[in-house]
Amino acid sequence: MNRLLFCLIYSVGIGSISAVAEEKKVYDKSQYHLFCPVPDDKLKDMSADRPDKTEGPFTIDPGRYQIEFDMATYTYNRSKKDNSRTDSYTIFAPNFRIGLIDKLEFNIMVTAFNSVRTKDLETGEKTKNQGFDDTVLRFKYNVWGNEDNLPTALGIISFVKIPTNQDHLGNRSYDGGLLLPFDVKLSESFGLGMMTEVDFKRGDTVAKYVLNFVNSASLSYDFTEKAGGFAEFYTERSNEHNARWIVTFDLGATYALTDNWQIDGGVYLGLTPEADDITPFIGMSVRF
Repeated sequence: MNRLLFCLIYSVGIGSISAVAEEKKVYDKSQYHLFCPVPDDKLKDMSADRPDKTEGPFTIDPGRYQIEFDMATYTYNRSKKDNSRTDSYTIFAPNFRIGLIDKLEFNIMVTAFNSVRTKDLETGEKTKNQGFDDTVLRFKYNVWGNEDNLPTALGIISFVKIPTNQDHLGNRSYDGGLLLPFDVKLSESFGLGMMTEVDFKRGDTVAKYVLNFVNSASLSYDFTEKAGGFAEFYTERSNEHNARWIVTFDLGATYALTDNWQIDGGVYLGLTPEADDITPFIGMSVRF
């Protein structure tokens, strides 16, 4: 009887140890890198940094690629300050995400086409600027919670902006900054993403660099395994003299067509005079 009990405990113990070892083997991706990609059967659930403005702390798997982009974006703004109206159109603004090693990725963010049309409502004079926009290079590192099913996750994102814009669509300076995205799993369906950001950039009205501060919070909800939505509060302000708050309230939804393909849409609503009045958009994220 004792021998039978010992064999039973031994078998269960060995089975549990094997199961834990197998689980660790699945989640330990330190042996994978850019030139040795994670196999399909070990991929974690797809996580995109859109459509809200709050960046996520999660990185993509090593050796894998993900492209996230606005298919079309329209921005309308009526400025009482200078009595003007601005209509902007953006076509194909991708974020190329490249998994370098476990918990580290590299991003290339560009805008293929941007058109800004401004009308002076007093004189009726119209101006139009269009062309290629700036290029942003980023590194994202996950500090914890990448795929361990933890209730929280933290990331660090550093970036530099290269002035590749055409037709005066941006300034001619190299800017940079640091972002800290933090994610909390409130329940199986609810999640809360928060982000704080500090940018070092050329001022809008002064020929020197200023600090720009961004804070946001995004509440997400999974309606089904494929469909989800979010509501977000976003704030931005620089320490430049006479700078004003930029505050928006954002809404959107996502739908997963496959495990590696997601579409989205939504709208950003300006709550302060300095913010754009309304920005509807549609976009897509694809992993390969």
